[in-house]
Amino acid sequence: MTARHSFRRARRLVRTALHWATAPLRVAGALVLLAFKTC
Repeated sequence: MTARHSFRRARRLVRTALHWATAPLRVAGALVLLAFKTC
């Protein structure tokens, strides 16, 4: 495995981790928006 390939793989892992970290925040934001709309 070349260093370049592992670097690309690491970047993909970081992007996936960021996606999973921000997903709950986006879901909470959507719920808050829905709550404001229904009020």
